Amino acid sequence: MKQRQYQELKASGQIAMIAIVMLYATGVVVGFVGFPSLWYLWAFLLLAGLVWIVRWNLTGLAFRCPSCNEIFEITVRENLSGANLLTTKRLICKSCGHLGWAKVMRVKE
Repeated sequence: MKQRQYQELKASGQIAMIAIVMLYATGVVVGFVGFPSLWYLWAFLLLAGLVWIVRWNLTGLAFRCPSCNEIFEITVRENLSGANLLTTKRLICKSCGHLGWAKVMRVKE
């Protein structure tokens, strides 16, 4: 099996991620407010978007421990439970057990 390669998340990638999430959230809110009778459609779109974001986080991102610099991937539970900022996520390192703000890394294509 091929070893995955990682690189730091660039500012352009961060900005694109924020723009996509904000555009998506705005569309769902505007749709819900503008067409409340179609609430089930907006609820479905909201859930589908959340599933997409979690899936993208699990397949396209990894995290670097601030203590030992080990790069590790996370589970769905860790993804949903860890506090996060734009470029970091509060996680427990799988290698050294350090609890800290791990830096977001992107999988190289």
